[in-house]
Amino acid sequence: MSDLGNKEVFSSNLKRIMEEKGETAKDICLKLGFTPSAFSQWTNGVTYPRIDKIEMLAKHFHINKSDLIEKPSNIPFDSLSESEQIFIEHYRKSDIETKEMIKRLLAYNTLLNEAHDQEKLP
Repeated sequence: MSDLGNKEVFSSNLKRIMEEKGETAKDICLKLGFTPSAFSQWTNGVTYPRIDKIEMLAKHFHINKSDLIEKPSNIPFDSLSESEQIFIEHYRKSDIETKEMIKRLLAYNTLLNEAHDQEKLP
């Protein structure tokens, strides 16, 4: 089974993000109008929220929906270089618009590198 739409993956991601952002279930329920019962079911992997609720959470945390619904990379953070760690920390703290701009810049950079590599071909 794909990890996309997996209740356990969502639950784990939600709890991790809440911890990173220093927010409690009570805080989030009050701010977003979720019932504590439904939120508890999401955080415990019992049920999976509707997409509109996932979008609300992503907007609230200033993250992409994929950060909630996809299994995170298995690369240990401490194995990254210092500059990679700094980049990731800044990226995580960025708003959605900034994250989208970074993605576009990286995609453009990839295209430039591919074009440059093709010029080297015989």
